[in-house]
Amino acid sequence: MWHKVAGIILRNRITLLIIMGVITAFMTWQATRIEMDYHYANMLSENDPVYLDKIKFHEIFGDEANGIVVGFANKELFEYDNFIAYQKLCDDLLEIENIASVLTISQAVNARQVTVTDENGGKSRQFEFYPIFPEKINSQAELDSIKDVFFSLPFYQGMLYNIDRDVFLMSISLNKEILNSKARIPVVLEVEKVLKEYAANENVDIHISGLPFIRTKMMDLIKTEIIIFIILAVLIVIIILYLFFRSFKVIGVAMIVVGVSVLWALGLMGLFGFKITVLTGMIPPLIIVIGIPNTIFLLNKYHTETVAHGNKILALQRVISKIGSAVFLSNLTTAAGFATFTITNSSLLVQFGIVASFGILFAFISALIIIPSVFSFMQPPSNKYTKHLKSKFITKVVDILSRIVTKHRPKVYITVGVVIMIAVYGVTLVERTGYLLDDVPESDALKIDMKFLEKHFNGVSPLEIAVEAKDSLQGTEMVSQIQKIDSLQQKLSAYSELSRSLSVADAVKFLYQAYSKGKVENYCLPPNPKTYETIFTRLPKGTNQNITKSFIDSTYTITRISLNIADIGTNNMKVLLPKIKKDIYDIFPQDKYNIMITGSTVVYFTGTTYLINNLFISLSLALIIITLLMFGLLRSPKMVLIALVPNIIPMLVTAALMGYFGIPIKPSTILVFGIALGISVDGTIHYLTKYRQELSNNNWEMGPSIKKALKETGTSMMYTSAILFFGFLIFTASSFGGTKALGLLISMTLLIAMICNLIVLPSMLLSLEKHLNKKVFKEPLLQIYDEEDELDLDELKIEN
Repeated sequence: MWHKVAGIILRNRITLLIIMGVITAFMTWQATRIEMDYHYANMLSENDPVYLDKIKFHEIFGDEANGIVVGFANKELFEYDNFIAYQKLCDDLLEIENIASVLTISQAVNARQVTVTDENGGKSRQFEFYPIFPEKINSQAELDSIKDVFFSLPFYQGMLYNIDRDVFLMSISLNKEILNSKARIPVVLEVEKVLKEYAANENVDIHISGLPFIRTKMMDLIKTEIIIFIILAVLIVIIILYLFFRSFKVIGVAMIVVGVSVLWALGLMGLFGFKITVLTGMIPPLIIVIGIPNTIFLLNKYHTETVAHGNKILALQRVISKIGSAVFLSNLTTAAGFATFTITNSSLLVQFGIVASFGILFAFISALIIIPSVFSFMQPPSNKYTKHLKSKFITKVVDILSRIVTKHRPKVYITVGVVIMIAVYGVTLVERTGYLLDDVPESDALKIDMKFLEKHFNGVSPLEIAVEAKDSLQGTEMVSQIQKIDSLQQKLSAYSELSRSLSVADAVKFLYQAYSKGKVENYCLPPNPKTYETIFTRLPKGTNQNITKSFIDSTYTITRISLNIADIGTNNMKVLLPKIKKDIYDIFPQDKYNIMITGSTVVYFTGTTYLINNLFISLSLALIIITLLMFGLLRSPKMVLIALVPNIIPMLVTAALMGYFGIPIKPSTILVFGIALGISVDGTIHYLTKYRQELSNNNWEMGPSIKKALKETGTSMMYTSAILFFGFLIFTASSFGGTKALGLLISMTLLIAMICNLIVLPSMLLSLEKHLNKKVFKEPLLQIYDEEDELDLDELKIEN
């Protein structure tokens, strides 16, 4: 088959290059339509009950994660000049476009009862809400008096200040229309600028958090890192290619190949409407790094053939017919590793899997067409550019490997056995966990600020509890519901991981304190059920609806309890959530109420657990697919088993390293195994492909065949492994811990895989020589090459 492919490419090279040029132009246009993803990454299936609960909650009460949270310690805040500056800060924030509200001390309100006259002259008592701190405060004495009033309202403790009254909180709400759009970015950056100017002028340390702020800062990092990684990947590829081939022509063609592949992959994202996320942002450098080995294998074969017989066209034809299938199969296994992410049902990983797998195949198509076509117009490489085939260093390394394989196999097996035993123990140390800011370094301001807020307010990540009654709550039933909610809140207050909660019960307590002329001891639920009705009837028109809308749905069946939770990790969440559910069901029996626990924290916790489980499934599927592809190539269960061993060992060692160095299993690290398996098996395929060819050429003598296969493929494997190792190592420059771990672990896995493919695989083949006769090497289902079938070079009409 592949000799026909070679004929098609070489006969129609100009037409194919023009077609590729047109496709590239179209894909480049599509790539310009790609946007950044400003949503919080969803790791759940859209059919998952937790995801559906989140959607339902948002439809009823709106997005709970629309606030930027600011905390600061300042014992002198109520000094006159300091407080006036703080008031100005709040005014400056409210002037920023798309800021909906600012909730903080200077914006706090109180309630009092006043007598109002209706249009008929009738008088009644009604609550009036007013700012505790007026716009103009004239003296320190006035401020001190107002401060005493503010601190006499327990409603605000834990919401605007801590129990010691020395750390204060501000919540800045954004308009919901911009929360998940590009328009959020300038608003958040302007808020940050105003806050930092205030902090510098007043000599106060401020701590900024909240999901809109975290998402904006992380997206800003992603955009920066995409550019950095692309530049680093290109530099590494250029340096290594030059060191190996000493040819700028080779470098230029290689850059064209990966450039076209990247543009096609980005164009595919534009066609499908995919957006740039922390994962899809890695695709351009990934394709550059993974696509270059195609160029190396093809060019290495081209140089080997031209040195052997000097016929450029015959060399190009054999590049395609003899190496094309091996390169295709190796790219297919790599693409399969990425494609298995599509079974996770997480849109984040599905999009990454689709684009990455197609990107790998695009890299293969580009290399197979562009390299033979372009080099057919060039002069054959001179001796200057084929010196790498006779590199003394590479030759010496290959000789050492041959000596180890032929004379020291027992030592190889002992070493492998010891490594496996150490690795198995290391695997038992691996833990599974995940945090909201898992991938952010401990020294980063985002994590420092969140820890500060958790220390003083027990958390800033939203957690929502919705209690749904079977029937509409009215009159005494609503009173009973409020009392039950208050009982639940008292239970929740015992958990150190949870912040102070807020519900309709707190609103009633606040109003009852105002009803009782501001007495602190009356910040409680009214002892008389009739007082509830009095309180609600005395609310101004419209205010009653606003309070109800904040805590109760329009059908009067669902009541809401809002609180925050610390970033305690998935393991602790597994323990905490069942306890919270038990407390809820003790008060609200399951036969009478439906309970919904949601919020960004619950969604992330459930999503992380769900994703890890699905990634294990996708890894298993990748192993099955790759095994089947290997069987199609080798047609022998024995050979498939031998081929898998040098690829399983690196996975085992990598998992052990995670255990020994305390790197937990989480979505970013579990990705390592699927990606690395798909890439590492490439070396096995190339070695066994060449080994099979040499068996045929050497009358099925295994010893000489193994050595010759090692000599030719060893050079290419070392070249490609160097590019892959350093190429993935660039991700360690990331600010995200997950990306950094992914880069380091894949680099180590591929390095170990190269060693296994060059030492363990040939050693096993030699040791099992008596058990691997000619029958084992059946005709492959996936045809590698046809040694006898060459093209009629005269038909090609290409000048040699």
